Amino acid sequence: MSRLTPHKRKVFGALLRSEREKRGWSVRKVAEIISYSFSSLAAMERGEEVKLKMSVIENLCILYELPLDDICISIEKIPTHIFYKIIDAPELINIIRNYEV
Repeated sequence: MSRLTPHKRKVFGALLRSEREKRGWSVRKVAEIISYSFSSLAAMERGEEVKLKMSVIENLCILYELPLDDICISIEKIPTHIFYKIIDAPELINIIRNYEV
């Protein structure tokens, strides 16, 4: 989750913690379910900077029944299904390169 502002990391981490606690699960249990590092997941929930693969985000969204696209937008990641559509359409890459925020 690099390059996110500390605020965005904390908001995302709080969301993950809230979803986990709603279910009465431990961090260790969630880490085991999604086959991810316990320490990295705990750090993510604390809002610390963690290198995060898209597959982990997807697994967390499935587990917690969260909308993947909304979560990806909030943490500035491209969902895998959109990434592959972009790769298959070179004209989109040029549009994205030229887009100014």
